[in-house]
Amino acid sequence: MNTQKVVTRSILKLAKKRKWSINLLADFAGISRGYLSILLRGQKSPTLRTLEKIAAALEVEVAEGFVDEKK
Repeated sequence: MNTQKVVTRSILKLAKKRKWSINLLADFAGISRGYLSILLRGQKSPTLRTLEKIAAALEVEVAEGFVDEKK
């Protein structure tokens, strides 16, 4: 599985765990809903700064929060 899919899956899993919609996650992360949607559909790759914002909103570290748990 490629890195982008692992990150997307992790973001969605963490948001679901908190019972957050994608819109709510975007608000907490301080990014636009449209941009988050584009990232989650794999149409663009997030910058490290964007990953940091999402991780902070989800209260995880980038290195810990967005890894493939199957490995």
